[in-house]
Amino acid sequence: MYRDKGGNSGTVPGTGVGQNNLGTKDNNDVIIATNSNEALRVTSDGQIQATQPGTAENPTYSFSNDRDTGIYSSDSDKLNISAAGISLMEFDGNSNSKITLNNNNRDVDTRIASQGQPNMLFVNASANRIEISQNNPQATLCLGRTASTIAHRRS
Repeated sequence: MYRDKGGNSGTVPGTGVGQNNLGTKDNNDVIIATNSNEALRVTSDGQIQATQPGTAENPTYSFSNDRDTGIYSSDSDKLNISAAGISLMEFDGNSNSKITLNNNNRDVDTRIASQGQPNMLFVNASANRIEISQNNPQATLCLGRTASTIAHRRS
């Protein structure tokens, strides 16, 4: 079927007789390129691969209206998420697997909410302080502000 660069109508999606698709009929990958450079590959076994790892400022997978927010890979076996060009989270699958928030040690506060508690755990990055159940820690580790916040259980 001829592909009209303005778009086609009356197509029937699928891979069978009389159906339309973008792809190959043999066991070869489909390559999407711009300016003669490969940008994306769909392998013959169905895996979608980006050919560039990207950066926090220019992630591989981003949004047309927000190009410095998205997903990229900073190194082998690492997946990163960035917003406003800042790497905010890294999933590291190397031998010492870990998930790191604020992996570039920036002044980015971290908040974990729970049902009914918007600041179950709060990290104030500029002050290097942590608080449970509030968002303004007054010490390196602040465990709430009421006597009922901390309980010790004996077995």
